[in-house]
Amino acid sequence: MLPENKLDIEQLAKAYFVDELGLNPEDMPDAARNLLGAFDVLYRINERLNPQPVC
Repeated sequence: MLPENKLDIEQLAKAYFVDELGLNPEDMPDAARNLLGAFDVLYRINERLNPQPVC
């Protein structure tokens, strides 16, 4: 089941970053940015390796 609102997503992020990984709550924004940055890099690599045809 997917979260229905932003508060649910924030609670899930806290549960993962703070509770599961043991990060300080103050470090959550940096951890989230780093994670999003890593996925952005993977997305760009995938786009270069598998270009979509232009219609």
